[in-house]
Amino acid sequence: MAYSRQALINSKRIAKRWPHPSTEIFLHHPIFFAQKKLDAWAKKACQIADLLTNNKVYSPGIEALNKTLKTDTPDCFSVDFAIVETNGDLDIKLIEAQAFPSAMSLMLDLEDLYAPDSTLCQTSTHTRRKLVEDTITHGLPAHHLVMLDQNIIRQGTADDFMSSLHIASPRSILDIYPYKRKWMHWCDNGVQSIKRCYHRSIFHTLNDDEQTLLLNLLKHKNISHFNHPAWYYKVDKASLSRISHDTLPKTFALDNAKEFDLNNMVLKHPNGFGGKEVFLSPSLEEVEQAPKNSILQERIEYAAFHPTLKSDNKLRVELRFMLLWNEQGYTPVTSLARATYDGNLMRHKQKQYPGEGYTCAMGYREDECSE
Repeated sequence: MAYSRQALINSKRIAKRWPHPSTEIFLHHPIFFAQKKLDAWAKKACQIADLLTNNKVYSPGIEALNKTLKTDTPDCFSVDFAIVETNGDLDIKLIEAQAFPSAMSLMLDLEDLYAPDSTLCQTSTHTRRKLVEDTITHGLPAHHLVMLDQNIIRQGTADDFMSSLHIASPRSILDIYPYKRKWMHWCDNGVQSIKRCYHRSIFHTLNDDEQTLLLNLLKHKNISHFNHPAWYYKVDKASLSRISHDTLPKTFALDNAKEFDLNNMVLKHPNGFGGKEVFLSPSLEEVEQAPKNSILQERIEYAAFHPTLKSDNKLRVELRFMLLWNEQGYTPVTSLARATYDGNLMRHKQKQYPGEGYTCAMGYREDECSE
C-alpha cells in the first residue's frame, strides 16, 4: 500500500509527539484480518458489553467512589480477545472486559497513518474519531478538559496522552488543585479552570494523597466526567462469571476450586490489569488466598499465526476493541493488537523480544488479496 501525502504528514507529526520509551514497542505496520471477520468480532465485543450492562451484573465496587457516581451505564469498555484456532480458522476467545478506556486517540492516529480510508463495522476512521472526540470533550476546549492519571510521564500508555493533546490537557493528579470553589491547572493558556475530566487512573494504585485529591475532585458538582473511576471496580473479573457468551471460556467463582484441575486453569484477581494478578496453573493455596470476586477460567491456547521478519517463529495475538456508549448502545471505535511469541503480556512488557509489540488491527477485503 503506497503512502499518501497525508500519511507522511501524520508520520512526521507522530514522530514529533512521541519522544517516549513506550514508542519503542510499536510495530511498524498494522496487523491485518479479513474485514468481515474483524467486524464480526467487534460486534461480539459489543454483545459482551451489552450483556454486562443490560443485566447489571455489577460488583459492589468501592463505596467512596460509588457515592460520586451519577450514571447507571459505563461510558466505555475495552474488550480483550485471544486469537485462537478453531477447525483450521482463526477465531476469538474472551480474555476480559473492563469499563476503562485504552489508547483510542493513538490507534486512530495509526489508522490515519497506515490507511486513512479504513473502516470498522462500516464506519470510517474520520467518523469514529469524531465520535471519540465529541464523547470525551462534550464540546469543551482542551484547556478546560484534563486527561488525568497518576503520573503521565511514567505511564506505559503515555503515547496515547500525547495523541490526545488536541482534545485534552494530560495532567498528573498532583498537578491539579482547588482554588476558590473551582479546580485549576496550569497550561499554555495560563491557569485554567477544570470543567471536565477524562479519567485514566486506577484508584487502588494511587497513594493516600492522590486518592484524597481525586475523591474531592469527584465531589465537585460543576465538573463532569468521562470514565468515572467507580466503573473500573463495579465491572470486575467476577462480572464475567455471571454472563454467558459463545466467546467466553469456562469461567467459575472460587467456591468449588477443589473440583477443578488447576493445571488447566487461570486464576484472575478481580481488579488486575496489564497482565498483573493473573496466575497460570495456580496452586490450591493461591486460590484459597485470592481476594473475593476472583475467578478461575480455563486456559486458552493462543494461535501462533502472525509472521515476523525478525524470527522464524510466528506470533500470538491479543485483540482489544474499544467501545463507546451512546444512545444506540455500544459502538466499536478502535481495535488494538498486541503480538508476543508466547502470549505472555507481562513478560512482553518486562523484556521485549525482536518482532513483538503493539499496533492497530485493520481489515482487508478478501477480494483484494491473492494467495
